[in-house]
Amino acid sequence: TMSATTITGLMKIGDAAGFLSCSRKTVYEMMHDGRLPWVFLGEDRRIPVAAVLDYCDEHYHRNPADRAEVA
Repeated sequence: TMSATTITGLMKIGDAAGFLSCSRKTVYEMMHDGRLPWVFLGEDRRIPVAAVLDYCDEHYHRNPADRAEVA
């Protein structure tokens, strides 16, 4: 099986926001507080695709019973 950490590539901030169904501001906040790692590509910030997929994997609950275990 392929884990998210084996996927390479970088996403623009807007692409990450679209993928996560949130605003660009939220993505910047996630980058600032360390929830999403990022790199500079020239003068632009980029987020590794694997980091976005890992974030989704860690925060996506497949059924309501899973949420009770986290709380």
